[in-house]
Amino acid sequence: MPAPNAITYRVTGTRNLIDLVTVIYTDSQGALRTDVNVALPWAKTVVLDPGVTLSSVTATSVSGQLNCSISDASGAPIAVQNNNTMIANCTK
Repeated sequence: MPAPNAITYRVTGTRNLIDLVTVIYTDSQGALRTDVNVALPWAKTVVLDPGVTLSSVTATSVSGQLNCSISDASGAPIAVQNNNTMIANCTK
């Protein structure tokens, strides 16, 4: 059973062969982390430290169609963006 303060970030969409998809997300301590040139779909589960209330994930690409989501420990979505855009942002 995942920790109650665990959240899962997801980025989905299409990515061309030469495209570079970068994901910036909030880590367990509330600091921003960057993953460069990720494969899609991308997902990361983070257990937020006590007192950390902000969670966000932003994905950027040159020409892709990106979507993102943040779900809680039970898998329920708490932030979703399904606009198929080059920049997808989900913040809770």
